[in-house]
Amino acid sequence: MKVTQTDNDKKVLIIDKDKSVTSILSNRLKSVGIDVLTAIDEDSAFDVISKNRPDIILLDIYMKSNNGDDLLSTLTNNHLTSNIPIIILSSAIDVNSKVYGFLSGASDYIVKPFRFAEVYARIKNQFRIISMQNELEKKNKELMEKNMLLQEMTITDGLTGLYNKRYILNRLVNDISHAARYKEPISFLMVDIDHFKRINDTYGHLVGDVLLKNVAQTLKNTVRDVDIVARYGGEEFLIVVPNEDVLGTKIVAERLRQKIESSSFIIDNNELSITISVGIRSANITSDSNTEVTKLIGEADLALLKAKSDGRNRVEVFNNCYSTEKVINSNSNPQSYSNNISANIAQ
Repeated sequence: MKVTQTDNDKKVLIIDKDKSVTSILSNRLKSVGIDVLTAIDEDSAFDVISKNRPDIILLDIYMKSNNGDDLLSTLTNNHLTSNIPIIILSSAIDVNSKVYGFLSGASDYIVKPFRFAEVYARIKNQFRIISMQNELEKKNKELMEKNMLLQEMTITDGLTGLYNKRYILNRLVNDISHAARYKEPISFLMVDIDHFKRINDTYGHLVGDVLLKNVAQTLKNTVRDVDIVARYGGEEFLIVVPNEDVLGTKIVAERLRQKIESSSFIIDNNELSITISVGIRSANITSDSNTEVTKLIGEADLALLKAKSDGRNRVEVFNNCYSTEKVINSNSNPQSYSNNISANIAQ
């Protein structure tokens, strides 16, 4: 990994009671363009750190904290300084002292008396490590953002930004299971833009696409926060209304219908007024199987077809007395329709 390094914006804090050492080292570091901070004890060190966070700390290993512990341990365990590299300055040359320093959290160890060239080289090395860590964090952040974008693309509809059909069908398996476990009602709204083909034929598909996006956003902004809106296909949307009975769901559906009807959509200087038809299926779940999902969505769609056949721009609640043959035209196969939903869930 190529790392570009400048020292002018780097800060080094020297914590040492020996003022002569501090003065000499400080002057030499400043001469090579490094900003130097100094402290003589724990209080002055944290006062400096709170105002001007250093990139590296040079610490005499014999410095003590206010409670008598080694200041090294205090620094490595404090949230303000735990991520700052610490280079030990020590006259102790024995292995045990070095091992103690590294095990206590030091990043490097320099034996006194030292040559400035060695100190500077070790500081530069820590700067290089910091730059590499920053670059790695940046790359990781970019990778996470890309992964999140890819994940979002797999669950959202590319045109409207709503959840897509595959995601909502797979999610409903869990939602149905939750409703069955806690004996909560759950409702489905199948929403269709009335005469959408006429809009495409009159104004073109680009205008139709913009209208779909506008309608999708209106639906999402109008439902409750707990409700789930998905594009189900073409100009059809599926809205899941959890923990709501048929009366409450009908109020939600009617609010959506009125909102769309009262809205004017301005697209390419064309003012479009549209309506929607809504089919509702509310149920108290007794089974958490895929079959239950298939059945409920199919019945919500039957209610939608009934709303459209009765004149559109209306809300229709599923009725068990519906005759499938009367609602679906003779070229449709209800069993095949249910099988298609099951196949989508399984994918």
